[in-house]
Amino acid sequence: MGTLRIVATHPKDWSSGKYRVQGVIVRHAEIGAPVPTRMDGEVSYDGIGQQVTEQGFHELRELVTRFKPHVLFFGIHMGFNKRHLKLLRHRCERMRFVMHYTDQRPSVSRFIKEHGEEIDLLLITNRDPRDAQMYRRTGHERVRTFYDGVSVEDYWPKPMRPKFDCFFGGNNFWGLNKRLERQKRNHPAPWIRKFTGAKFREDFVLAVNKQFNLTVRGNVGWEDCKSLNVKPPLYHPNYLNALRGAKIVLNTINVHRKGLLTRRFLRSMAAGRLFMTEYCQGMERYFKNHEHLVWFKTVEEGLDLIRYYLDHDEDRERIARRGRKIVSERHTFRQRLKEFAGIAREVFNVE
Repeated sequence: MGTLRIVATHPKDWSSGKYRVQGVIVRHAEIGAPVPTRMDGEVSYDGIGQQVTEQGFHELRELVTRFKPHVLFFGIHMGFNKRHLKLLRHRCERMRFVMHYTDQRPSVSRFIKEHGEEIDLLLITNRDPRDAQMYRRTGHERVRTFYDGVSVEDYWPKPMRPKFDCFFGGNNFWGLNKRLERQKRNHPAPWIRKFTGAKFREDFVLAVNKQFNLTVRGNVGWEDCKSLNVKPPLYHPNYLNALRGAKIVLNTINVHRKGLLTRRFLRSMAAGRLFMTEYCQGMERYFKNHEHLVWFKTVEEGLDLIRYYLDHDEDRERIARRGRKIVSERHTFRQRLKEFAGIAREVFNVE
């Protein structure tokens, strides 16, 4: 078996030397160098979500020229598009482009369209046949399931006394839709079509806030929810502090897809707090309810479960420990690198 050479814009951990995989060498490129930021200007070392900079792309292009990788593994990067991929292909003609699309949409995202036919393999974070078929209809014949991973060294039970009962991290697209409608502004698609779980999210978060001490981190759509304690988002590596700041980490799902498993799931569980999420079909493939995490299907059920686990500290902490344990055993960046190497060798016939 020959050596598989990978350049990855995320995760940086793959190139750290901590995760040795036989026959695989990984180099990392910080596409947002020198100091990576998101669209809102906030510094983020997540890789995914960063804005491409001139310096970052220059360093990536030079790395590709020197290293001659078999594969470029990249995610959603603001301003990174087909033009960049073509320039990179000139530096290494045999290189294959693999995009890890970590969002969920009922239509093909502009972040995928911007790369067009240059994408050789599209990886998505669910196992829903309808989702894969949607991408295949638009010309992406190679579509596979590949989940994000987590570093259990970065997301861990950091000693912190929780100040809140519950934490919710995310935007409120139902609220954004209402605001845009009031302003009579056009937007690309009706938000309720794009995010079918958006109204449930707002209803649930507001209901939780009435009964419990809740904090929210988000920057879109919460403006009209005056009763909420909303703070700006935190990004990696500071997101751990938000997760550890509450006894229970809450989650709802904007777009339901069978087998959906997001980065938020893994980071929340690795942080060692009880992760309580709206149910999505296929969760039971990876986790056991009330053993590794807790799921709910209605607002009322979610409120009852929060109340129970706030009143039963031992049960809550036991599930949190088991959740972290299963993530550390099955969902780390180490496991993901092995999985990705297998996919790349199979799809591209790298011997």
